[in-house]
Amino acid sequence: MPKRDVPTIGELMTGNLITLRSVDTVDRARQTINDTGLHALPIIDDDRTVGVITLADCEYHSDYEHLGDIAVLPPTMIDIEATVGEAAELMRTEHIHHLLVTKGNTGEAIGILSSLDLLYALTL
Repeated sequence: MPKRDVPTIGELMTGNLITLRSVDTVDRARQTINDTGLHALPIIDDDRTVGVITLADCEYHSDYEHLGDIAVLPPTMIDIEATVGEAAELMRTEHIHHLLVTKGNTGEAIGILSSLDLLYALTL
């Protein structure tokens, strides 16, 4: 069987992030997620990535008003230079489905990688 090239995290991730702030409402997050078809969005305050919110978080915590009350804090991040295997292992050990992708030591999110993105890599 011929060896396939494994896509990089940069090739698999969703870039051009749509972000929210911790003061945004759960309803706004739910609407943004539904409108975009994305499954998770980073929360960025003052140019600092502070969390991640998913549609499941919004549904489970619908009685809360602001994202800062329910978001996964701090978010789990991975460098764009990491391998797909490292990303999969991090998701497995942390029991999560989304990683914020960073470049270098800036801590600035440049993309988001989901477990579905990793499954896509297996189908190539």
